[in-house]
Amino acid sequence: MKKVILIGLICVVTVMMSASLSVAKSKPSLPAPESLICTTDEDSVVFAWSGVEGAISYSIDADVTVSEDPQILVEVSFSSDGANTSLDVPFTAFVDPITGEQLSGSATAKVKALNPPGKGNRSQNNPFSPFCTFTLPEPVTEPAP
Repeated sequence: MKKVILIGLICVVTVMMSASLSVAKSKPSLPAPESLICTTDEDSVVFAWSGVEGAISYSIDADVTVSEDPQILVEVSFSSDGANTSLDVPFTAFVDPITGEQLSGSATAKVKALNPPGKGNRSQNNPFSPFCTFTLPEPVTEPAP
């Protein structure tokens, strides 16, 4: 009788462990957006991409190279408003999260689709798009009076 209870307990633990591992390794539920384009004008960069069915918003991650030797990258993130498939970000929004200084230099960006919130949805580990490149200009400084 004790062997039967022990075997039953082992089976229950094994089933619970495999179920929790399958949840932890959830697959992305939305594909990567395609055709990301970065276009700059006099005061901003416009990100535009193809929409993904089922996405409620998008996350844009940009890496700005602030030093070449050694290479130092600063990552900044932006979110789209709802399911819009473009975002106009002013250059002044590219700020180092540690120093608070405006960033300048070469940059790359990528975008991913985000799931609607809810219990039945998987994690937000959806894949990013291929990246696009752009350049952030040197910040304009006001001359001292």
